[in-house]
Amino acid sequence: MNRYYPVLLAVVLLCHACTSEHGEHANENYDGYSIPDLEKRLATVDAELESLARLSYRGGVGNVGYRSQPHPTKDNTEWIRVDFEQSQTIDQVVLVPSIWRDTKLGFRADGFPKKFNIIAGGKNEPEGKVVASYGEDEPIDIFRVAPLVIDCGGVKADWIKLEAIELTARAWDGRFILQLFEFMAFDGEKNVALRQQVTTSTPYRYEGGGRDKSFVVDGFVPYIMDASHGQQSLAFLSEPGIGEQPHLDLDLGESVPLSRIHLHAIDISDTVPQVTTNDYALPGRIRVLGANQSDFSDAAPLVDFQVKSIYHAGPVFMWNLPESPCRYIRLVAVDPFVRENGANSGTQIGFSEIEIFSKDKNVALGKKVSASFKQVSPERSIDALTDGWNLYGDILPIRQWMNELAHRYALEEERPVVVAELRVRYDKQKNLLKLITWIAAVLAVGIIITILVMRIIRMRQIALIRERLAADLHDELGADIHTIGLL
Repeated sequence: MNRYYPVLLAVVLLCHACTSEHGEHANENYDGYSIPDLEKRLATVDAELESLARLSYRGGVGNVGYRSQPHPTKDNTEWIRVDFEQSQTIDQVVLVPSIWRDTKLGFRADGFPKKFNIIAGGKNEPEGKVVASYGEDEPIDIFRVAPLVIDCGGVKADWIKLEAIELTARAWDGRFILQLFEFMAFDGEKNVALRQQVTTSTPYRYEGGGRDKSFVVDGFVPYIMDASHGQQSLAFLSEPGIGEQPHLDLDLGESVPLSRIHLHAIDISDTVPQVTTNDYALPGRIRVLGANQSDFSDAAPLVDFQVKSIYHAGPVFMWNLPESPCRYIRLVAVDPFVRENGANSGTQIGFSEIEIFSKDKNVALGKKVSASFKQVSPERSIDALTDGWNLYGDILPIRQWMNELAHRYALEEERPVVVAELRVRYDKQKNLLKLITWIAAVLAVGIIITILVMRIIRMRQIALIRERLAADLHDELGADIHTIGLL
């Protein structure tokens, strides 16, 4: 067997050389992963993608957040600062990019900063302190279409600021800007930046149209809430002709301290193009009252909001409230939507969902809603207002929705990398298998030849031994005969 050791050693060294030659992978992040590990990771990614909210974009007309003045170079500092009415705890910041429709590459972020800091401070801290920094050690995908989620560790602050220190070029003319659709700051599930005071380093020249600094904290985002689970529910929509100031009443069952109200607009036509506008069935002025008496004799105003233009309309209206103990809620359409359709015209109202929060719990879920009018479309039940679903499935908490979109984007970016790495590994396996097959064939032939040669060598050795034995016998016999002759 010792004669085969050089051959086996050569095979081992050749396999090691082949492994080293093909050892470079598509992505160094997966160097420590085996093929089963990669296959398991791909299955995990696919399973998570099935459970996360989808990136579905709004259509129609609406505002697109804030845009700074343009600059000829990228090395200009622009910032957006949000001041709170009172000190807030912030554990997460969410930046929603403004999205551009590229004619070749599809949807991409536009004007998202390449390097920036998140700075928070108190009333007597004009400089504040940096709570997060991106662009140096933490690279940024400036074309990301999903929200960017930034953990802040529960910092206490009276204001928070996005400071962009390296701008990116906007798509249509290559000039450098800071552009942002929405700035959110969360304390638990509450967006404490919602409808707060905003100041910016430079005003946009065309503020007042679809871009304005106030739009960056109005709660609207460029997405439709499209959860991956839950039942489909058609929004509530009344028939035309429901009076001058129609209202909806909601009994929460008991008096609870209210903290937030979310009002989901009616699902817009899903045709391309849309056959209805984004403010369809939406009152021009919305007033929400809270009371503890069923006749609303002790009613107090909770919300009084005017939809000044199409740019002030969006899929989800959100308001934070000072804690107000209430049992009964009344939503009044002070300036109701008027449908103009010949004989089928008149005032009309419609919403997808009404969410009333006490702390982080939607206390309106499953509660009965009554209306001041009788004409209700049979296909669009008034019970849909508190069923917890929209046209696409479950209605998600806003923070969870943003986090799921961010996580989906990260997984969708990771998946092709994992697939490419697996493809490299599979190709490497195939090449190694081919090589081993050839080596095995060569080794088999070599072993057969070695066996034949060794057999021939042994036969020659045996023949020589026989000749020597015959010669020895012949010499011994001759000596014996000679001895006998002498005797």
